[in-house]
Amino acid sequence: VDLGPLPARAMADLVATLVGGAPGPRLAAEVGRAGGNPFLAIELVAAHSSAGALVADDGAVELAEGRGGVPVGDAALRRLDHLRPETVELLRAASVLGRTFDLAVVAELVGRRGVAVAADVDEALAAGILHPAGDRLTFAHDLVWAGVYESLTPAVRATLHVEAARVLAARHAEPFDVAAQVDRGAAGAGVDAVPWLVDGAHQVRVTAPATAAGFLTRALELLPPGDDRRPAVQARLAEALVFSGRHLEGHAL
Repeated sequence: VDLGPLPARAMADLVATLVGGAPGPRLAAEVGRAGGNPFLAIELVAAHSSAGALVADDGAVELAEGRGGVPVGDAALRRLDHLRPETVELLRAASVLGRTFDLAVVAELVGRRGVAVAADVDEALAAGILHPAGDRLTFAHDLVWAGVYESLTPAVRATLHVEAARVLAARHAEPFDVAAQVDRGAAGAGVDAVPWLVDGAHQVRVTAPATAAGFLTRALELLPPGDDRRPAVQARLAEALVFSGRHLEGHAL
């Protein structure tokens, strides 16, 4: 089912319900940046409300002068401000696994058992940051997930990706999933991550040869010049390049 944007009248009713009065012109224009997406509209209103930027005026609620322009992603991320540090830590670790994730993997990443993170999950669910997704959990919206992920410094992000690869490999996850984590955290990966990249490339060599070529290129970057494994990895890369349409590069290699 493809849901279109809410019409202007419905969006105005939603905002009126949130703020307890008809939205003034500036507030309506600010919420218009959500493009009819009710989730983003709620996040924008909540961000301005928590900042004290909404002013009641004769039955209407208006956005104070000069208080517009909150980045939509930042508005979605504001929900984290009121969470316990342990819950934020769990969410930050979970973000490296993607929008939908396995809680058991995250518990290992933060070094706590599943029962110890139950309260954190409950708090994130109550705050509307996470939603159940069968036997897994998912961030409520792409912008929330992206906001949490992008709040990580590059060094922390790379380290978490490599640690996630180790946890997934120990749990015998799909080779592609392990390799994808190494690829994203290559800055923190070492030579011991090369087999994961090679196995991941082998799994998708037919269905996604361009992705396989990316994994193998990353593997060569991690291998020192004199390593005996380089020729075998180069041979696999040459094949992947040809199959992905980069014939000249493949043949040259």
